[in-house]
Amino acid sequence: MLVAVSADLTAMPGQSVTTTLDRRLADSVPMRNLESIEFDSIDDAAAEAMAFEQRVRAADATLVIAPETDGVLAARVRRVLDLGGRSLNCQPSAIELCGDKLLLAGHLTSHDIPTIPTRPLLAGTAQTEMASGAWVIKPRDGAGSWLTFGIRAGDSHACDRALAEFAAAGAMDRAIVQPWMDGQALSVGCLCDGDGMVEILPVGQQDLSGDRFEYQGGQIPADISGEARSKIDTLVRAACKAVPGLYGYVGIDLLVPHRESLVPLIVEINPRLTTSYVGYRELCLDNLARQMLWRCGLESNGSPSAVLGWKPKSVYFQANGNLRI
Repeated sequence: MLVAVSADLTAMPGQSVTTTLDRRLADSVPMRNLESIEFDSIDDAAAEAMAFEQRVRAADATLVIAPETDGVLAARVRRVLDLGGRSLNCQPSAIELCGDKLLLAGHLTSHDIPTIPTRPLLAGTAQTEMASGAWVIKPRDGAGSWLTFGIRAGDSHACDRALAEFAAAGAMDRAIVQPWMDGQALSVGCLCDGDGMVEILPVGQQDLSGDRFEYQGGQIPADISGEARSKIDTLVRAACKAVPGLYGYVGIDLLVPHRESLVPLIVEINPRLTTSYVGYRELCLDNLARQMLWRCGLESNGSPSAVLGWKPKSVYFQANGNLRI
C-alpha cells in the first residue's frame, strides 16, 4: 500500500512524499527506486514518534497507514490534527466507530442497513453458546484475520482452542461472536468526500482461506451479476451516509449469503487504505491518489474525471500487495 500510494502521489506534478521506514525493512520494501520520496530510517518507537511529528508539521497533508487495532489508527490521525496538520484519513470519530465491530454492527442495524448479527462473547457460557450452529469468533477491534476463528457446529475442541488463544493474547474481554454464514466474500473501495457523496469502485472478490479466514488477496472485478452490483451500490451508499466523517479512501467488506441470493450484508467498514488499492490502481485509467486529494480539498488543478475509467481486464493480487500474473 505504501509503495502504491506513494507512486501515485509523486506522479502528480509538484508533489513529493516523505515517510518513515523501519530500517529492518529497507531491503524488502521497493521504495528507493521512486523519485521525489524522502525516508526517515527508523530504529525504535521513540525515533519513529519524533520523526512522525516533525514530518506532520512540515507537510501539506498526512496520510496515516495503520491498523485500527488498539486504537492505533484513530490515535495517530488525532495526533495529526492536534499538531495542526491536514489529514487525508477519515475523521477519528468515524475510525473509532468503524474500528469497533460491535458498535458498528449496532449502528448499522439502527439505520436499517443489513449486516451480520454481532454480540459479545461471554467466556463463562461460550461452550454452551457454541453448542449448536456454526459461529465466528473474532476481536471487536481486530484487523485482517487476527484472532479470527470459525467454529463448526458441535466442535468443542475448536472452541477451546479459540478461547485459549484469546486468553493468551489478553483479548477475552474484546471477543465477539457472529453466525457463520457461507457465501461470496466481496469487498469494494470507495472515495468519500465527507458530505455523503461517494465514488464506488469496482467490486472485488476476496480470497479467504480455511476456518481462520486468512486473507490471501483478491481479484478485481468480482464475477457478479449486474443485479448484484446494483444492490451492493445501494447498500454501500447507505452505509457511507450512515457513518459521518468518512473521507478519502475507504474499504468495505461484504458477504452475499448463498442461502439468500443477492441479499448483500456489510461485514465491516475499513476507514483506511486497504490492500485492494494496489489492484484498483492497476486497473484505473485515472490517478486514484489525485482523486483522494481532490475529495479532501487538496487538489485545485481542475476537477478529476466525473466518472473513473477502467481497463477492460481483471487483476489478481496477493495479501502482501504483489500482483499475481
